[in-house]
Amino acid sequence: MQFFQWIATNWQAVCAWTGGLYLTYHIGRLFASIVLALNSWVKRFQQAETTLVTMSTNHLPHIQAELEKTSLAVLQSNSLLLDIRRDLRAVLKIEENEQQ
Repeated sequence: MQFFQWIATNWQAVCAWTGGLYLTYHIGRLFASIVLALNSWVKRFQQAETTLVTMSTNHLPHIQAELEKTSLAVLQSNSLLLDIRRDLRAVLKIEENEQQ
């Protein structure tokens, strides 16, 4: 009985403390969700950085080797085209001389 009398006389303080604790709980939840979101973003950036480092150490040498092969093939085809051009010019000169 004494407990209920105390609540009856101090109901405003009890409500203020309850409301304060409830507000503190929600602010703490909001803060915790912000911290978890930031932590998730940081982990994503770290994973992206790890992926890029792995790709640069693993795939770039292979890409460079393929580019060097392609460059060599282009140079060979360029020299072949120059030879064909020379042959065509020689054939065309012979035909010109025959027509004159």
